Amino acid sequence: MQLQDSGVKTNVYDSELVKKKYKYGNFLIFACFFLYSSMMAAKGVFGAEISEIIEVLKTDETKASMANTYYFFTYGIMQVLLSIFMSKLNIKWYLLITLPIAATFSGLMGIATKIEHMWLFFGAEGIFHAGIWGGIIYILTKYVPKKLMSKGNRLINMGYATGTVVAYTLSAVCVTVGVWRLPFFILAGLAIAALIIFAIAMTKSMRLLHVPEMDFEEEKKFNEEHEPQNAKHHHHHFHWFHHKKKQPADYEPLLRLNTKAKKFWFYAVDMVMAFLLTAPYYAVMNWLTRALVVVHGLSQDLAIYVTIIAPIVTVIGPMLTISACDKQRNFIKAALFYALMLIPIAVALVFLYDTHWIVLLLLSAAFVCIANGVKQVVLSIVAIKLRTEVNAGSLSTISNAIASLAAGVIPTFVGAIIRPNPDLEVYNWTGGYITALIITTVAVLGILAIYLFLKFANKKRLARIASKMTIMDGEKNV
Repeated sequence: MQLQDSGVKTNVYDSELVKKKYKYGNFLIFACFFLYSSMMAAKGVFGAEISEIIEVLKTDETKASMANTYYFFTYGIMQVLLSIFMSKLNIKWYLLITLPIAATFSGLMGIATKIEHMWLFFGAEGIFHAGIWGGIIYILTKYVPKKLMSKGNRLINMGYATGTVVAYTLSAVCVTVGVWRLPFFILAGLAIAALIIFAIAMTKSMRLLHVPEMDFEEEKKFNEEHEPQNAKHHHHHFHWFHHKKKQPADYEPLLRLNTKAKKFWFYAVDMVMAFLLTAPYYAVMNWLTRALVVVHGLSQDLAIYVTIIAPIVTVIGPMLTISACDKQRNFIKAALFYALMLIPIAVALVFLYDTHWIVLLLLSAAFVCIANGVKQVVLSIVAIKLRTEVNAGSLSTISNAIASLAAGVIPTFVGAIIRPNPDLEVYNWTGGYITALIITTVAVLGILAIYLFLKFANKKRLARIASKMTIMDGEKNV
């Protein structure tokens, strides 16, 4: 990735310039959050209003869900291409050129008179959305001061949930008053406004890139406090997985990918798991609003209102899994712990989805919360944990591309099971939730197989490392 640097060129610590750097660093964090949330809100209107769209455009579940398929297919393909060419791009201008086009296609969704029009517009939107996540993360790591990095990371990771809540809330209000097309236009306009703020924030922050954010003593103290292996990192936070004091072998990566064959099989397994771990979330989340309408007879607007709880709680899942995996050398164990929680919830959905709409809502919210956390293992945690063995950026991009494929294919597949004959008003919701259970079970078995393989494969290697370190310590004491 390339960004043209301009403005202040100094390596001298200046307190006034540092204040400006922090001021505009905070501004840039907000601008990136606002931009990402706005873009996700504009994208999220279709999912929020899918039940209304099915009724108004006189289509069926399978055809309606094909719009999602086209979006995520083009989004995934474009991400793969960007992973190859991104290093040659000026990411600031790439986002400023492509995202207005994406917002335009978001607005065009509001004028569609046939579901086929939405296929075209949503598919095109996916092409121009592909650079937003990687681009924003890169910009934050380059232009935000170290002390603000953690704050920026937490805020940006709330962007998707925030955008989804905005989309569902606005859609519910507009469907209530009979103007379901209006959210497409409003949120496309909001995305353009966010882009203008983003451009201003980028310009301000770029001018201060070369301003040292801390003097020498401050930077030394900061680096010591944030050293990953520092024991302080583990003492002040409650977490699910407590461990004895770490030994030297504990700092070894979970996998050693020192041959081409190992890397090949690693990437192959990672891509399979990216699909499997993403699938359960979309199998349940994408049809929640429709189930509330068809199964329990809620009105379109009320169904959208109550569904808002699901995207709100999804932000909790990644917090749980990221925290647990951070405390585990074998982070697959932590992932397995949470993945196993999905099976009883999926079983409960099969048998209880039609008892009461509140039961369906609460079970679905719990399911997507945990499922969203589990899929982060393959989308980000693996790349971070194994960054010494693989190219983290490349691995994340490939995993995200495969996850996008799952996000596009799975809802359409489940939709075809829910309503196998579009010409008849006959629904098979039990079959849909059984399908979600099967998908979830396969994903959990995949994690279990990986966990067992790594546990036994690493046993001898870690024993050798521990033995070697013991011998070295003994020699030092002689």
